[in-house]
Formats: sequence, structure tokens, C-alpha cells
Amino acid sequence: MLNAILLNGVFLSSPVDAVAMVPESYPMVMAISNLMSTDDRIEESMRGMDRGELLLGVDPTDMLRAFAGVPAGLDDDGNIAFGMSGEQWIAALPSPDPESMFEMNFGDAQDGQRSALMFGSSVNISTDARVNFGLVGSDESVQTKGRGLAAATAWWESFPEELRQQGEIFITAPVSQASAMFSSLGLGIDLSMLVQLQEAGFGIDLEAPANFVVDFDALAVAIRMQIPWESRAMSGPTDSGFSDLGPSQPMLATRVNWTRLRESGLVWALATAFEQPMLAFAFPEATSVALVSGRPISDGGMMSNTRLRLEADDITGTANQLRSILTPSTQNGVERFTMNFPVGSEFSSLFGVSMSGDMQESSGVVRIGMGGAAKPLIHSDALEAGGIVDTMREWMPTTRDIEMYADASMLSDVLGLKPGQEVPAGMPPLGLAVGMNPAESGRGALDIAIVLPAPVAALMLDGAMASVGTGS
Repeated sequence: MLNAILLNGVFLSSPVDAVAMVPESYPMVMAISNLMSTDDRIEESMRGMDRGELLLGVDPTDMLRAFAGVPAGLDDDGNIAFGMSGEQWIAALPSPDPESMFEMNFGDAQDGQRSALMFGSSVNISTDARVNFGLVGSDESVQTKGRGLAAATAWWESFPEELRQQGEIFITAPVSQASAMFSSLGLGIDLSMLVQLQEAGFGIDLEAPANFVVDFDALAVAIRMQIPWESRAMSGPTDSGFSDLGPSQPMLATRVNWTRLRESGLVWALATAFEQPMLAFAFPEATSVALVSGRPISDGGMMSNTRLRLEADDITGTANQLRSILTPSTQNGVERFTMNFPVGSEFSSLFGVSMSGDMQESSGVVRIGMGGAAKPLIHSDALEAGGIVDTMREWMPTTRDIEMYADASMLSDVLGLKPGQEVPAGMPPLGLAVGMNPAESGRGALDIAIVLPAPVAALMLDGAMASVGTGS
């Protein structure tokens, strides 16, 4: 078996052998490089989630294989691949004796088909034995010639080397099918915003093959997506930081590189998707925002306790635009402002009926604090001081044009939690980063990372298991 190949001078375990068995008529491919390694990483991840008792003394993939109806006869040191096309599916299962594996799991063939109990349902499947692999599928297409080693190697090389070394599950699929694909893995990832951006004219093709990588670790479960994008010429990325924002674990912290987002067309696509014209003040080059209080204060809105840091080489234009909106008065070198909004208006839901705060301009920076976050404006307890940012960035792209960390309680509706399940206080935040990688050919990629810390992933696992238990 070609269980490892030499790429760019690095010896990397790969799923090329199994992917080579999947015919090119299956546009969606999911592969695992090594079952034993993935078992170890998932087990490590589940123990990091404090869910080790769910293993019941068996390997995680053994449990999944038993549920899928293929518990015996696989080569645990082999690689595995699945192909999907509409209702059709195929699996390339590593085995030193495929015929014996078929008989142990599915019994004798009748008219070229076998009966299998898969995922709790009885189905008829087709099988075909190859060297070191048994092919199992929904129809006789299992007998079709696979895409071959050259095409499988090209598929593998389409993943950046960094992801080939980090990941455990590798997937290629159109983005339009990705949400359903992640649901099958117990991950409730909603990608509807990408559909809105495409409809708004942003140059992404949701029907083109995109690459997805899932990585398991004792600290987190990370998902990386590389989505084809019709890129534009853009300036170089700037360093990302969260200085002066504090506290070390806010409810929400975001940093945005406005210059590159404007150049990419994403700003205008977002404005179109949300049906909101962009504010007419001079955008800074970068903005950092921290929501330092999770719940509204008295008569306040969601962002009534927020600290912002606006950055630009020439920040005075942005500061003057803000002054024209906020009309502050200067007291002891700090510009203080108060704004009132109609009850029930869009702004009052964000900032409260009456919103007060402080503003301060210095070289290249304008700091704004609202509510309790206004005191002090320069806060020594920055988000990065807590260390969680550096840890989560290990799973994120190097270029981060958008970077966000959010308390799980803010996203409880989209985490797939079981009924009545609440998010405990003090959990580490979820991480999201988007990097834009232009290419001279005009075909770049959006590099998106979602990092789910182990405690949050544990809640999602509980919700997924409860859903399976109730059949919902």
C-alpha cells in the first residue's frame, strides 16, 4: 500500500490509496489518512472534553464502524475514503482480505448484492474486492474504475502542506453541500452567510469543489475551509492584535482589516446582503472591538458596554467623522459624549435608549469606550494577555483579515445543544478567522477557520448524542 508519499520533502501520511479507488463521478470525497492515528486523536479529544467515559473501552472509530455496519475485518493501519453523489455513495475500506470482510459483515452475495444493517436501517449494498481494499456502495458503480493514483495525488496536493500535517479528516465538496456534510459528523456548522454573499455579488463559487479539514486535539476541535474565490489585487495583510481591549476573556472580541475587506469587495457584499447602506464616515484601516459585558445594563442595548480601537496611519479623518456624529465635549483631555435613541429602534437595541461614553485620539489610534467600558479607555488587561488567543491561532490561517472570539452563550442557538441544555459560565470562547489569499491568476481562496474549544465541543457532542437517542 502507498500509505505515505513524499511531498515537498516531508514524509506525510496520506489517504491517496483509498481516494484512488473512488470514481471521479463522485464529486464529494471524504478521507482519513490512518484509522489508528485518527482513533488516537479522537480519543485524546474526547478525554480533553471530559467525555472519555463514552469510549466504553473501545476505539472511537470502532464504535462508528459498528454503527455503520462494518465492525470487523478492517486494517486499522490503513486509509479510508468515501465518495458521494446525490443519493449514491461508495466507501473504500482497507482490508487485507476484502472477501472475508464482506462475509463477516454482510453475509453471502445474492444476485450481486448483499444485505447490511447500516445506521440502524437494513439496506441492499453492492461490493467489489480490490487489492488491499473492499469497495462497498449503494449500487453497481462500485465496479467502476477508480480515479487512479495520479488524480488522487493531485487531490491530496490541493490541500496546503500545513493542513495535510495537522488534519485527520479531509473533505472535498461543493460548499452548497457542506452544511449537511458537517451535520453527518455531528457538527452544526451553518454556512448560509456564504450563500448570501454569493447572491450579493461576492466572487465565490459555492458549486465549485472546496477543501475542508477537521482536526482533533485535547484542547479543541478545529475546522478549516478553503473556498474558491475570484480574488482581486489587494494590499498586504497587517498584523492582528487586540491591545487595550480587555478584559482577557470578553463576551465578544473582533478585529477587522477594513483596507483588505474593501479591496476584496466583501464590505459592499455584506452591505448588500444585510440591506444596510454603509455608514458614510471614513473607515479606519483596522478596527478592534470588545463587548465586555454579556447582558445589557439598565436601559442598555447589546453593545452598551463596549470598547473599540480604530487604527490608521492618518486617523484624524476618522476621528473627525466620529466627532461630527457623537458631538463630544472635552474634559481633562478626554472627549465625552451622550446619544439618545428612540425606544424600539434599531440603534437602541444595539446601544440602548441613552448611550454615553468616552473618546480619545492619539497617534494612529482612536479609542472609544461605552458604558462601564469607558473607564479606563486604555486597559492593561488585553485579550491576548490571557493566552487563549495564541493557543487558538495555532489552528487558524496566518493571514487573518477577520478574527473573532465569542462566548459560547452568545451562540447557543447554533451549537445544536440538547433541549434545556445551558452553556456554563466561564467557558473558553469559540474562535473564527477569515484570511483572504489572492492569486495572480485571479483564482484565490477564502481560508476560514472555526475553533471549538474542548468544553464547547463537549456540549455539541452531548447535543448530537441526545439527537441520535431521540431519533430527531
